[in-house]
Amino acid sequence: MARTLLLLAGWIVFAGLAYKVATSEAVQTAVYNPFEILGISEVGPPDPPHAPHRELTELILALAMQSLTDKEIKRAYKKLSLKLSVPAPLAPPFGGCG
Repeated sequence: MARTLLLLAGWIVFAGLAYKVATSEAVQTAVYNPFEILGISEVGPPDPPHAPHRELTELILALAMQSLTDKEIKRAYKKLSLKLSVPAPLAPPFGGCG
């Protein structure tokens, strides 16, 4: 008897919740846009044409591209990287000395 009453109460609660969901209005969600909140545009100001970091960046990119395409530089890089690599047993433990 108690089991039947508990089951009936559960179904009544379920029906009430289903009715509440069916009759509630849809919630309007807005996309979070921090730029709009701060009142600034999403695109920052462009770099000036003679910015010092721009020239350095272009130089680094040119050297990287050259190291990828030039066979001699590639060979020297591989040779140097093999000399600089340390085998795992000889490497110091994490945290420095000892």
